[in-house]
Amino acid sequence: MIGGSFGLTMIGGLLVVLGRRGRDPGRLASRRFGLSAMVAGLFLRVWAAHTLGRYYTRTLRVAPDQPVVRAGPYRFIRHPGYLADLALWIGFGLALGSRFLTVLIAGTMALAYSRRIDAEEALLLDRLGVAYRDYQRQSWRLLPPVY
Repeated sequence: MIGGSFGLTMIGGLLVVLGRRGRDPGRLASRRFGLSAMVAGLFLRVWAAHTLGRYYTRTLRVAPDQPVVRAGPYRFIRHPGYLADLALWIGFGLALGSRFLTVLIAGTMALAYSRRIDAEEALLLDRLGVAYRDYQRQSWRLLPPVY
């Protein structure tokens, strides 16, 4: 509920900002695209967490009976929650109409999530073994077909 409230508050605030900004069609289109990216990111984040169910955690750990999850968004990418966060925050920069902020967010988030993904995949390989290695061969880390 806290996360949902946070998301609704942020989107509401952005709608207010979008309504008051200038009418430059290029900037307005960019802000609308950013807001759409944020909504898509929130949806993907909730879908990914729901798919993991009781195996979802905010820290890096693996339950003793945890399987390799290949359902929902995990059919396509191994880290949909992180992709969701990237879409949400890059969308935030775009929605505010700031190129500088968007580039800064994209760069810092990409670095942070790259390191997080490396650590998480090392843990999953250690704990889930061959099953996770097979999953890695059959899926993209974050953004098909790029990464």
